[in-house]
Amino acid sequence: MKIRINSRKTFKLAATCLVATMALSACTKDDGIIKPEQRTDTASVGQVIKVETLIRFLSISLTVPEDEIKLNNDGSAFLIRGHIFNRAEIEEYYRDANVYHATYEK
Repeated sequence: MKIRINSRKTFKLAATCLVATMALSACTKDDGIIKPEQRTDTASVGQVIKVETLIRFLSISLTVPEDEIKLNNDGSAFLIRGHIFNRAEIEEYYRDANVYHATYEK
């Protein structure tokens, strides 16, 4: 006795099962959403970072000697080799510098 398998019916059945499985899995709510962790770094957004810390960060990041980095009179900007860098922007770069924190602040 020879069993004959109809390949068209088998293909249709497999395709229908695949489409049904994809539709059911795509419509389910994903409860496993990973929420981004809150910042755990030492300098929070509202906290002012020490000038010495920022000078060291700039010195290492820009490969400039620390004695060439000057703070202006009102303390709102750094002057490095004739270029002005806003202190608020430097503080934000410092907060986001994960590699710097991991390498130089052990």
